Amino acid sequence: MLDKPQGNLFAQAFKEKVVVKVNCTLTSGKPLPNFLWQYQNSSGNTSHNGCQDEDRWLPLPSSITYETPLNQTSSSSTIVIPPNTPPVSQAACFRCLAVNQFGNDSFITELYRYSKKCIFVDSECITSNEN
Repeated sequence: MLDKPQGNLFAQAFKEKVVVKVNCTLTSGKPLPNFLWQYQNSSGNTSHNGCQDEDRWLPLPSSITYETPLNQTSSSSTIVIPPNTPPVSQAACFRCLAVNQFGNDSFITELYRYSKKCIFVDSECITSNEN
């Protein structure tokens, strides 16, 4: 079972030029799982509806690195997402899959990158052209 702080989908917002780490932590389960990460670009708002298309999950681009090797069993896995990571858009979802011979579990983190003038209104990022 994976740690899911706010259900199965968790939204995070970060400034555009910040390196972001996304962690996936096992709370229970034996044997320890292997982790797999995938992503999909989302609709760009914080409605939590932009990540649910099962056919759109893709392998992570090579610019995203892993703190724990993928082929190693572990109780957690962390990915490191540098700023401006094409083809990942400013709003993207990252899915962590934990798999062992008895089953699997997944957790989705929705990531938003915003400019310094982003203001959140009703969970929507409103940007300004001002500096």
